Amino acid sequence: MKKSTPSSIDISTKEAFELLESYKKHSAEKYSPEQMDANIFSRILQNIPGTVMVIDLHTNKYIYVNTPEILGYESSEFIEGGLPRVLLVFPAAHGYIMIQQIFPVMFKYFDEYCRNKAYKGLKVTYPTQLIHQDGTVRWYQHTISILTTDDEDRPHLLLKSIYDIQDHKKDSSIDFCISYVNSKNETEILAEERFLPEITNTVLSEREGQVLSLISLGLTSAQIAEKLCISQHTVNTHRKNILRKTFCKGTADLAIFALTNGGDQ
Repeated sequence: MKKSTPSSIDISTKEAFELLESYKKHSAEKYSPEQMDANIFSRILQNIPGTVMVIDLHTNKYIYVNTPEILGYESSEFIEGGLPRVLLVFPAAHGYIMIQQIFPVMFKYFDEYCRNKAYKGLKVTYPTQLIHQDGTVRWYQHTISILTTDDEDRPHLLLKSIYDIQDHKKDSSIDFCISYVNSKNETEILAEERFLPEITNTVLSEREGQVLSLISLGLTSAQIAEKLCISQHTVNTHRKNILRKTFCKGTADLAIFALTNGGDQ
C-alpha cells in the first residue's frame, strides 16, 4: 500500500470536491447521476495517494476503491460485501469502538452540517489496526469527509482514505477527532476523544466483538452466521455471552455499554 502524508490527503480531497462540482455542472444533461459518479470517481480518485474508497450511505456499499488490492484482499470483495465484510478486517475491539462510539458522534455532526449546507469543511480522523489477508496487523489512519448530500440534505456519498502509519504509531490508543475548516480557513476542533482498545478486549473475546459489531449494523443471527461462517446456534450463544459479560438486558442496552466503556477505566 502506498504511504501518504496527511497534508497530501487534504489537498487531494479539496481538489476532488472542486472537480466533482465542475464535472456535475457541465455533464448534468449528458449523464445520469450513476454514470456521472462512476466517471468522476474513476478519473479523479485513482490519483489520490493511499487507498481511497467512496461509500454510498443509502446502500451501505463501497461503490469505488482506487486500488486493485487492499491489505492483500481484492477490492471487489469489499465492494460486493459492503460494510459488514469490511468490518471483519478490523480487530474486534477496534471495529467495536468504530461502530459503537465513533460513528454515532460522526453522523451527529454530519447530519447537522449537511442541514446547514456546510459539510465541505468537515473532516473526521482516527487510527485503527487492520488485519491483512496473511494475518499480519498494522496501524492505519482513516480520514473521512462528505462528497455529496441527497435531496433531503443528508450525507449520501462519503470519501474515505486510509494510509499506513505503523512506523509512526507509538501507542495503542485510538484518537478520534472531528475538525471543521471555517470561512476564514481556520480549523476548529468540534470533538475529540481517546479510546483504549485493550479495555474492550478484556471484556469481550475477538469473536464476541465481531458478533457485537455486526449486531450493531442491524444484522440478524442468520446473517451474522453467514458472514462469520458459523452456525446460527453459535451466534446465539455469543449473544448470550455478550449480554452476560456486559450486564446488559438486551441489544439496545449494548449501545449504553459502548458509550460508557471507551477509555476512562
